[in-house]
Amino acid sequence: MNDIYSKVLDRVDIVDVVSKYLPLKKNGSNYKACCPFHQENTPSFVVSQTKQIFKCFGCGVAGNAVSFVKEYEKISYYEAALKLAQQYGIKVNVDKFSRQKESKTSLILQIYSLAKDFYRENLSLHGKMAVEYLKSRSISENTIKTFELGFSLNSQTALYNYLRKNNVNKDILLESGIVKSNNKGYYDLFSNRVVFPIVSSTGVTVAFGARAMDNAMPKYINSPTTAVYQKSKELYGFYITKHEIAKLDKVIICEGYLDFLRLYENGYHNAVASLGTSLTDEQVSLLRRYCKNFYILYDGDDAGLKATLRAASKVLSQSGEAKIVRLPTGEDPDSFLLKKGKESLDGLLENSPTYLQYLKDSLELSEAMEVLLEVAGSIINQLDRFVFIKKVSEMFGVEESVFSSQVKTKKVYFEKDNNASKNQLEGLEERLLLMVCMSEKSKLQAMVSALSSTDFLVSEYRNIFEELVTASADETLNLNALACQSKFPQIFNELIVESEQGKSVDFEQVLNGFRIKKEVNAIKDLDEKLVSHLNSETDNSLMQEILTQKKNAKQRLVDLGYNKTKI
Repeated sequence: MNDIYSKVLDRVDIVDVVSKYLPLKKNGSNYKACCPFHQENTPSFVVSQTKQIFKCFGCGVAGNAVSFVKEYEKISYYEAALKLAQQYGIKVNVDKFSRQKESKTSLILQIYSLAKDFYRENLSLHGKMAVEYLKSRSISENTIKTFELGFSLNSQTALYNYLRKNNVNKDILLESGIVKSNNKGYYDLFSNRVVFPIVSSTGVTVAFGARAMDNAMPKYINSPTTAVYQKSKELYGFYITKHEIAKLDKVIICEGYLDFLRLYENGYHNAVASLGTSLTDEQVSLLRRYCKNFYILYDGDDAGLKATLRAASKVLSQSGEAKIVRLPTGEDPDSFLLKKGKESLDGLLENSPTYLQYLKDSLELSEAMEVLLEVAGSIINQLDRFVFIKKVSEMFGVEESVFSSQVKTKKVYFEKDNNASKNQLEGLEERLLLMVCMSEKSKLQAMVSALSSTDFLVSEYRNIFEELVTASADETLNLNALACQSKFPQIFNELIVESEQGKSVDFEQVLNGFRIKKEVNAIKDLDEKLVSHLNSETDNSLMQEILTQKKNAKQRLVDLGYNKTKI
């Protein structure tokens, strides 16, 4: 198994891998970004091209290219390595690993890939009516290809039969959500509709939306929540537009598929659609990694306005800037652009008020304050909350201290690996020793010769030491590859990141200190046994054996250079 990880990690560049997911910015010899694994506004996620590792100094997550893909996509190490191998054309002996059970996630993604190809082929071969419909909506052939639009046949079982011919299991078909069952058997979720593949931020199809071309109801049918898809976490079009969003530092947010495609057709390549749902915290968090400025462009009715204001408040809670773009009543981005054109929308975007300005112009002071107190309390970053309160005070003419005293902040907790945090406080010598031995192979070999796994008190460090002992005989030892197979990969990756510091550490001194602590702890244990036996009827020979063990431990401490007066 180590072979696939070594091959992949030797061939891929972590900067290239991560940049497909995050907008990296050069920072000296490294690259930085806002961490994708916890909410932050100041970048603390660092990628080192020379070391081929990443580290977040905010939440502590660290690793290599494979572990990044694994963590980001929530798949196994094996699946992450195989994905990178396929992306970069790296030949690996897949048959060797074919017996490994594929996860439900992987199987569902395969189904969606097959379904997407099936729908696209249907549009080309059998979708005359669908093509005419798209033309009537002024969707160009280039946009159809770019967003891989398709067509579901006017059949209840066409997709089901196609997938079964491709040996897809019935049970996993139902879990994919695009095939359903009733007392009559299996049937397709979509029938006689234009199909819009929903692609994740990493470029993987995770769901579909389908629109009727006539008056059939419901107008839209969407994939349900599955093991690979939660509507609240995805944004339509984002995979295609994310680089332009980062480049311009602004995003235009609309609601539906056709609104988005109309924006894209008109050159707004920094747009996304929130999939017909209210903008969620997860969607804002994803976009905040790429930009600060949000233009909320929802429908020009009362429901659209309410959704716009809710979305804007969520943007501010994550320290973004929100602009309120108001369309005429009865218009949506699609219809407005078709009637008025790009120049008119440019004017609306350019003159759109900020969220604060809109509230000031639209609400009574008491109403505005009620809303703004809620928003201020939801702002995660303390400094940004202070700046927001100051801005509200100046714009609305209210006393800063009075407004501030009424703000009730919401506590935000980030989950951390408690065991990992505990191990950083305990067993410091053990951690330092592992760091040092990872810095040079000669030091690793010296440690393997000098210690055994029973010398380690912290179970995680003991396990990692055993993994190092097993791998130390390999002439081409690849620590990054070994981390992918470790029982404690996060701690292993942290040690690799920290190992650079180990090069300047005196290995013999650390090893000696480790041995001294081991003997000191042994003496403490023996003292506890002596006290225990003194308070009970104990065989004198056992007491003598304990005293002899303590004497020998003290002598070993003296041999290690430990001060006699301390023992």
